[in-house]
Amino acid sequence: MTVVYSDTKPDVTLDHKRIILTVRPGSDAAKRARVIHEWHKALLHEAVPTLIQKWEHKLKVEVGGYFLQKMKTKWGSCNHRAGHIRLNTELVRKPRICSNM
Repeated sequence: MTVVYSDTKPDVTLDHKRIILTVRPGSDAAKRARVIHEWHKALLHEAVPTLIQKWEHKLKVEVGGYFLQKMKTKWGSCNHRAGHIRLNTELVRKPRICSNM
């Protein structure tokens, strides 16, 4: 990962196989981590709805909604009564093949 300091809105981009994190000068490690975490959430928000559609059909269930958050000890959880799924944002770091089983 390359960190670029610029007086622009914080952003994360991919350049071939390199991650470029752009933050304002003086940004501390916590701020850089928050920017990366929000980027991970955005990536998951792109991927999760398609996966939910696929697995709803296969498992014959209906998902009422999903939530993304950083978790220390779980990949996810569900509330079957409400139909809600909670997923760990660290899943974005795992190979995509893991979601296609």
